[in-house]
Amino acid sequence: MAWTNLGALYLLAGNVQLSHRAFAKAQSLEPTAQQPWVGQGLVAEKVRHHDTADLFRHCTSLGNHDQAACGYARCLFGTPKLLSVGISKTNVRETLLVASDALSRVVDLQGGSKADALNSLGILLERQGLLRSARDSYSRALNASEQPRKNAEDVRVNLVRVLCRLGEYDRALQLLSELESRTGDVLCLLGFAHSGVNETAAALQAYEEALACTTEEQKASVALAMAMVTLKDSGALAARDLLLSRLSSQDAWSQEALEALFCLGLLTSDKAACHEALSRLLPSPGNSVSFTGRIVALLCCQHLLEGGDKRGATRFLSRAVHRDPASGSLWSALAQALLSARMRSAVPCSQAALALGERSPRLLATLTLARLLQGHTKEALRSAQKLLFLYPDSLPGWVLLGVALSGCRGSSCDKALQQDRFLLGADAHWKLWSSLVQVQYACARQQWQHAAQLVPLVLWGYAGNPDVAKLLRVIQEVCETLAGGTRLDKMSLDSVKGAVCNEQTTASWLLLSKLQQQAGDFDDALESVKKAQELEGEGAKTLQLLLRQALLALHLAKVCSNRRDELLQVSMGALGAALRLNPKCRTGHLLLGIWALESDKERLAKKSLERVTRFSGYESLWPWGLAARILLPGYLEANDTARLEKLLQADKVSETSLGLNEEQMLQLISMGFIIDGLQ
Repeated sequence: MAWTNLGALYLLAGNVQLSHRAFAKAQSLEPTAQQPWVGQGLVAEKVRHHDTADLFRHCTSLGNHDQAACGYARCLFGTPKLLSVGISKTNVRETLLVASDALSRVVDLQGGSKADALNSLGILLERQGLLRSARDSYSRALNASEQPRKNAEDVRVNLVRVLCRLGEYDRALQLLSELESRTGDVLCLLGFAHSGVNETAAALQAYEEALACTTEEQKASVALAMAMVTLKDSGALAARDLLLSRLSSQDAWSQEALEALFCLGLLTSDKAACHEALSRLLPSPGNSVSFTGRIVALLCCQHLLEGGDKRGATRFLSRAVHRDPASGSLWSALAQALLSARMRSAVPCSQAALALGERSPRLLATLTLARLLQGHTKEALRSAQKLLFLYPDSLPGWVLLGVALSGCRGSSCDKALQQDRFLLGADAHWKLWSSLVQVQYACARQQWQHAAQLVPLVLWGYAGNPDVAKLLRVIQEVCETLAGGTRLDKMSLDSVKGAVCNEQTTASWLLLSKLQQQAGDFDDALESVKKAQELEGEGAKTLQLLLRQALLALHLAKVCSNRRDELLQVSMGALGAALRLNPKCRTGHLLLGIWALESDKERLAKKSLERVTRFSGYESLWPWGLAARILLPGYLEANDTARLEKLLQADKVSETSLGLNEEQMLQLISMGFIIDGLQ
């Protein structure tokens, strides 16, 4: 203790070297004593040593000490990215947690009387994203007694900043009115609070005053804030003009302002503004600076908006990933572009972004949706669950979880999709999609009364989309017809057919065809599909309609012997057109194999079915399973070991998927094959 007191005396006298020696002597005598370590931390802080943060962190592990906790917090405040103190990026959250826990213990021991400790605790909590806890800490610091006036104003500014992030603009404005200082930061907060309560004129006036108080580097950010207020009030054109006029008089343009100018140029179709922003954003030919993730995403947006060139955007992103393969944001943007182009590689790209440390609800939603499109429901369900564990307030996560659960029995899907009632800040588009999936789920479960209650709500939301609104009106007619327990037959579908004839959309005729098929009226179902195909032309649903036409014609050919040849010819014509559109369509080759079996063309049937087992894509797994069931008896009869081995090596093979009977199972086991699920 004597050496520690001597070191403190030397430190107060300004003799850093003797103070360090005294504290070192105390450490050698009592290695576990906390006070010498705190003294060494204060010495290191005074000489700005690179081990200062490590010393204070070690002090917090030895016990509770206000100087150690506050010193550790000060080290973190001086390094906004937490990297220059030797802390790796992956341990930032743990570092903030250790510092905030140490300060919390000190504050509790002191009874919340020290304003500086409470203020430091609030800053640490704010950096962790714990805004409500930070607000409470700042409020306690503001109410603490015996603190200098300047410190009180700093605490008030911190509290206002958190209140603005929480959306409590009225209280923020009240606190700002009590401030005497009118610095640039205070005026920017004032403008932000005014814009939060839709007081556009007051917000712009505050930002105008802030321009006179800020440095040249900060003026671009203030101009960007003014443009965002104008965008909210007057639209993209006025925001673009304001941002251009403000930035033209400045030498330093921030990257955020340039990206905003590029986005506004896209929204207003102003190629000159886009070119001006890109010329400053992109590296020059002699510069080796690589693209940032946001710049590449903006360029891809330009590709997509200027003609729907999804493949061009994907190629651009692929080149950017090759230049900077360690960028998680680039992999995330590439995954989203691949998903929009319905390409299988969206899943591995999303996983690569996650492996590189990219964390966002959008990325996890992209991974979940890509797995759903591939038909991997179990993996999609796990991804949706992880998304909700990390971000429980994410409505897209709840909607995707509901979609993944929609194939399961019970009410789990409804419970997941109804979470939008508890998420106040949820996006309106996701809420509409949630309601639309609920309608689809209710119709699939033949819960017509529940679906009839949901349709008017969804219809109101999609009033601006004529195609969806027309389909919803047809669904409403179906639900009202069947809600009273009416049996689904040809007579009950007459009113639905009348509604479909009035709307005249592809989706409506396709829905009617499915209902007619369910009612056993295959002739009318085939005619409805043909009318849907006439309306669709060469649209996105052409392949689906051709496959459905071929399927219905095949079914009718089996039950109508007098029209068998005619219907087989209709089916072959539809299949030929479908396979010309997508030569690797598994469903098309499966139907072609069945058509060949019906036409006694065994060689073509075997060739087509084997193609189904080789091809891969976003389609469901049922074509593979059905093709394997048809091929397996022939392979067993011919004792074709090579083809059996190739078929049974697939990841999706199991006893259930192959539909094996006991005799086939015993024969496979005797041939030395082992399949998951065989006992």
